[in-house]
Amino acid sequence: MNPIWITAVTAGLAMAGIAVTARPDETGEVPAVTLDDDGATVHLCRNETLRVDLEGNPSTGFTWEIAEVDRWVLADHGKPEFVPSDRLVGGGTLRFRFTAEEAGETDVRLVYHRPWEDDAPLQTFTVRVVSD
Repeated sequence: MNPIWITAVTAGLAMAGIAVTARPDETGEVPAVTLDDDGATVHLCRNETLRVDLEGNPSTGFTWEIAEVDRWVLADHGKPEFVPSDRLVGGGTLRFRFTAEEAGETDVRLVYHRPWEDDAPLQTFTVRVVSD
């Protein structure tokens, strides 16, 4: 399998890219991008899977949802998986998966909000995905 390249632009290095190679582990799983990777660019080869892990607490009514993605480039795997935390208080991680279907580019934008409210999202997360 080909590596995934994550390029992050940091404030301290205005417009300078920092590339990190993330290779699948022994189970074939690719390390997840997280809120720390907001604004990064991820390079995938066709059929590779992007995993996005974002902390949340659905018991409060807030949840992460897909707000934008070009499904011709990336197919989402449906509803996110909830992975409870080890903490005594509720919360955990919402795990999204997307598979590169076609060559192209798309933003994956997720919003943390209460779906029934018209208020602005409490938080947003975006990564740019380039599929070869």
